[in-house]
Amino acid sequence: MGFDVSLDNILTSTTATVRYLRSAHPGRSVYPVGVEDLVNEISEAGIETDEEDPDIVLLAFDTSITYEKINKAYRFLKNGSLFVATHPDDLCPTEDGYDIDIGPFIRMFESMTGAKAEIVGKPNRRMLEMAAEKMGVRTSEVVMVGDRIYTDMRMAENAGTRSVLVLSGEATREDLEGSGLSPTAVVGSVADIPALIEKSAL
Repeated sequence: MGFDVSLDNILTSTTATVRYLRSAHPGRSVYPVGVEDLVNEISEAGIETDEEDPDIVLLAFDTSITYEKINKAYRFLKNGSLFVATHPDDLCPTEDGYDIDIGPFIRMFESMTGAKAEIVGKPNRRMLEMAAEKMGVRTSEVVMVGDRIYTDMRMAENAGTRSVLVLSGEATREDLEGSGLSPTAVVGSVADIPALIEKSAL
C-alpha cells in the first residue's frame, strides 16, 4: 500500500492472541476456528492444535467456516473448553462494503453454551499495551487512531490513552453521540491529524 513498514511493525489481533495463549495458557491445546493462515501461525508458534479434546476453542475471522466447525466448537465449549476470541468486531470492511465478522458468532456460542469469551484484541487494553511495549513507550504516550467506536475508542478509554476518531470509515458523529465516549479529537480523516499536532491538540 506504499507504507514504509515491515511485518515487525505490525501487530494484528492474531499475533496478539498467539502471545496471549503462550503467556496465559502455556502448554494448552487449541481448536482453531479460523482460516488456514491462522492455523499455521498457531502451529508455528508451538501451540498444539487438537480436533478431538482441546483445552481451548479459539474463534477468529473465518471465511472458510462450516457447520462442522461450528458444531465441533459448540460441543467442545459445552464440555468445558475455554473460549478465546481474537476480536469482537461485528463487521469486516471489504472492497465492496462489509462482511459479517466474528462478533455475532461470539454471541451465538456464548448464548448456546454459557461460555464467556476472553477477547484478546480491541477493545481489550492488552493489545494496546503490547504495542506500547514493542515501541518502547508508556501507554500514556500513545495516541489511538481508529474509525470504530466500540473497539478503537473503547480500547483507548480502557487503557487511559489519548484517541482520535476518524470519520472516513465505519463511525459517524451520530454514533459517537450515543456511545458515551469522548475521544480526544474527532477528524474527517487521518489527513487531518498533522493539523492537530501543529495546534498541540494531541
